Formats: sequence, structure tokens, C-alpha cells
Amino acid sequence: MITLNDITLHRGRKILLEDIKLAFFDQQKIGIIGKNGCGKTSLFLMLLGKLEPSLGSLSLSSQLSIATIEQEIPNIHKPALEYVIDADLRLRDYEADLQTAEQTQDGNKIAELYAALQDIDSFTATTRAAKILHGLGFDDDALARPVNDLSGGWRMRLNIARALFIPSDVLLLDEPTNHLDLEMRDALSLALQEYIGGVILVSHDKHLLRTTINEFILIANKKLISFAGDIDDYRKKMIHN
Repeated sequence: MITLNDITLHRGRKILLEDIKLAFFDQQKIGIIGKNGCGKTSLFLMLLGKLEPSLGSLSLSSQLSIATIEQEIPNIHKPALEYVIDADLRLRDYEADLQTAEQTQDGNKIAELYAALQDIDSFTATTRAAKILHGLGFDDDALARPVNDLSGGWRMRLNIARALFIPSDVLLLDEPTNHLDLEMRDALSLALQEYIGGVILVSHDKHLLRTTINEFILIANKKLISFAGDIDDYRKKMIHN
């Protein structure tokens, strides 16, 4: 699914990663861990295509769908539930095309779009989005509140909900519990446990790692060290690296 082939990565003159290899497969849940400054976030940005390796290559399977939590929190007057559903751009495009087809009374196009919407399970979108939001602490009244009426913390919950709502094969998360309270951290942990795709998680949150991850990649000495285990195994690795 995702393959790193003999990659070396610089940030300025500093070599963060050197001659690394990694293969990430369907539904793996991997935690990227290591000391501050070792290259965790740079690796994450490279996986997102925001950094180019100095040497080597990054290969992604065709049609691979990657989701991540957006950092921008818009100040818009739109109901929270609709904002989450908006994250599925394909669904919204089909809906807009359907509206145009209905206005022009294009029967063939209407039938085609209804079939396309059914294929992506669009008719349960509201129910699915509401379930995610309820899991993140939103009650029924909050689903209808405008985004710009919510505090920064609750808007961040909306961005987490969007990442979980988008159809994806892999969820990339970089320190997702930063600025979240304990209740929200627990809610995110439960949501990730239910997520059926692969997860690549950069985090210092021991509880989140312990409850959602089944394999670790330790970054040390510019290399990736893969091992199965829990957070206690990670501590042992850190002692020796």
C-alpha cells in the first residue's frame, strides 16, 4: 500500500532519516515514536506529499485514499453536521450534479447519479456523520449549531469528525490529542478503535498508543526500527537507542 524505498530525508543541512525502508499494508495500525527532533513529523509530512525525499522514492498504491485532520478551523455559518458531511467532496459533487440534472429534467443523468450516490452509501451520510459527532461529545442540539458559534476546542472536534467521516484507506494523525481534554482523548481513542482502515499515528499520548496501535516504528539514529509490542516495549527500546 505504502512503500518507502531507500529514502534519505534532509531538513536544511541536517539528515533526519538515512537509507530507510518501510512497507505499510492494509489495516495496519502503526505508531511512529521517538525522541523530539528525530524526524517523526518530517516523516509524516513526507507521507502526505508535503516533503520530498532527498534520495529514494515513496510509492503509494493506485487509488489509495488518505485522510488526515485538517489544522485550519473555518469561521463559517454552517451547521456542524453539514460541515462534517462537506468533507466528502465526491458526495457533495454528486449532489450538486443531481440538482442540476433535476432542474434540466435530464432523466438519464438523474438515474446515473442516483446509482452513483447509492454506490458510495450517500443516503446514510447524515446518520453516519451524526454517529461520529455523538461519539465525540456532540448532542443533537449541537449538530445544528453553526461552526462559528462553537469554541476552538469544539471546532477541532469537527475536524476530527471530518477525518473519520471521509472514506479512506489510511488515516494519518500527527499528535491528534494536542489541546484535547481527557474526555475528548477517550472519545478519539474509541473512534480510532472502530476505524476499519489503516492508521499511522505520531503521538506522545501513551493511552492513545496503548489502545489503538498494534505495531510501533521507532525512529532512532536516522533509522526506522519496527517492532510489535506495547508502550512498555517502546520504553525499553528508548533506553538502548
